[in-house]
Order: sequence, then C-alpha cells, then structure tokens
Amino acid sequence: MNGYLIAGLFFFTSLLGTLISEASSRASRAAFSSTANAFTALIYRKSLSLDCETRRKTSSGELVHLLSNDAGEMTSVVGTVNQLWMTPLEIAIALYFLWLEMGGAADLVALVIVLAMIPLNVWIKRKERKSRKVYRAKRKERVKLTTELISAIRLLKYFAWEVPFSKRIHTLREEEVREIAVTNYLQQLLDFIWSVAPFAVSLATFSVYLLLGADQKSLTAEKVFVSLSLFNLLRAPLRNLPSLWNTLAKIAVSVKKVTAFLNSEMECYVVRDEDEKFAVKLDSATLAWEKKKEPILKEIDLKVQRGSIVAVVGSVGAGKSSLLSAILG
Repeated sequence: MNGYLIAGLFFFTSLLGTLISEASSRASRAAFSSTANAFTALIYRKSLSLDCETRRKTSSGELVHLLSNDAGEMTSVVGTVNQLWMTPLEIAIALYFLWLEMGGAADLVALVIVLAMIPLNVWIKRKERKSRKVYRAKRKERVKLTTELISAIRLLKYFAWEVPFSKRIHTLREEEVREIAVTNYLQQLLDFIWSVAPFAVSLATFSVYLLLGADQKSLTAEKVFVSLSLFNLLRAPLRNLPSLWNTLAKIAVSVKKVTAFLNSEMECYVVRDEDEKFAVKLDSATLAWEKKKEPILKEIDLKVQRGSIVAVVGSVGAGKSSLLSAILG
C-alpha cells in the first residue's frame, strides 16, 4: 500500500510541476511579447522626434538594428530574471543535502570545484565580450555601407562601381563572420566546461570521501544513488550558468545602446492643437538644419485653412523640402 501511495505522490508532483512550468512559460511568452512591442514602439516614437543633427548622425541601418536586434535582447530579461535567483538557490540546496549525505569535507571539495569554475568562466566571457564588441562594430559598418549604397544605387550603376564596393562589403562580412566564429567557439568551450563540471564534482566528492578514511562498506548503494541524484540536480543550474551570464552580457550591451539613443537630443517646435482653426500655422518662423549654421528660411509666416489644398512652388534649393520638414516637426 505504501508503494502505491509513493508512486501516486511521484506522479502527482510530476504532473503539478509540468502544469506550473507550462503556465509559467505561457506567462513569460506573453510578457516577452508585450515588452518587445513596448520597446519597439518607444524606439520608433523616439526616432520620429529627433532633432536634425542627431538624425543626421544616426543612419537608418543603426535604427533598424536597434528595432530588430537590441529591442529583442532587452526583452530577454523577462525570461532571465527568475533564473537570477533560482540558479544560485538550486546550487545551494543541492550542496546542502550533499553535505548531509557525504559529510563536510566532500561537500567542501564540490564547492571548491564550483567556485574554481567561476574565474575561468569570467576569463572566457571577457574574451567573448571583446570578440562580440568587434563583431558588432563590423556589422554596424557593413549595414551602414549597404544602406548608403542602396540609397545611391543609380549613381553606383552609372559609374560602374559595383565590383569595388561589392568587394568592400564582402571583406567586412568576412571579418564579421570571423569574429562570430570566435564568439561561438568560446561559447561552446564554456558550455563544454560546465557540462563536464557535474562529473568532475561527483568524481572528486567520492574520491575525497574514500581518501579521508571512510569505510568502503559505508559507501552503500543508497548513499551512492542519493548522491548521484543530487549531482543530477546540480547539472541543470550549472549548465544554465554560462547561458545566463551570456544573456546578461547581451542585455547590458543592448541597454547601453538603447539608453544612449533614447537620451539623445530631442527638440520639437511643432505644437498640435485640435481647437486651432488653421491646419498649419507658422508665425515668424526661422528654420535651419543645424543650430550653428545659417538659417535656410527666415521670418516665415504661413496659415493654411483646414480642408484646403496648398501647393508649395519654388526653384531648386529654394527651401521647399526644408519648409515641409519643419511642418512635420
């Protein structure tokens, strides 16, 4: 009867754990989607209100990269925040029960091995971060160059510059791929080290337990299987540590870039008033593309009635585009 009860409890706890895990995953996915949409909308809204000087320094390729890549990297914190406290807690609980089962000396060896992995992990992550920084710079340069070439494609075709510029883009791409390969190799090395860590911990723990004078008869099957179960509990958090730190490093870089973009200068001289009888109204407006340069248009007065059709006519360089850009803000 007790066997059936224990088997039923095992089944019930496994079922409950699966249901809780699925509910948590669903909530995380919903939060991930909402957060990603919020970051994307925030970056896009900011890009529409940049002043002329900042907009000139920020290429469309950089803006696309912020929207497509950095916004997603920042959103990954939703799935990482729980692991920040769960992973150390799981390691601490497993080591505590291992201390109760194998003794303080054997548990101390396991703790030393886990702590010894941290400096090695830090060194590899530092190399990986350096390589990732170089590869991001190369990708930024390649995207910027590609965007500029697409915008000037007719001029490129006219002078038959396709081959030299294509070679330049391919060179940048090769350098980018080389750094990506270095980053992936370091990441795989880190994953291998942490995958081997549970086996090293179990081997060192049993060896120290026997070398300290413990009777081999005391190393019963019950003690061995319980200890191996605890080592298996260590495997998941130890395997998650490198990916957790890798994700945190990516989030830190993306947060730095997005914060710098959101803190860039923003000046809005356009006031929207639904109660105003004019659709567009300019009073003695002096317009310039940059603060330190001469104004393009001076003392402009313009009133456009709602529902009316107005054409802006003038010679090349008269300021038609400048006027329309000012009206758009």
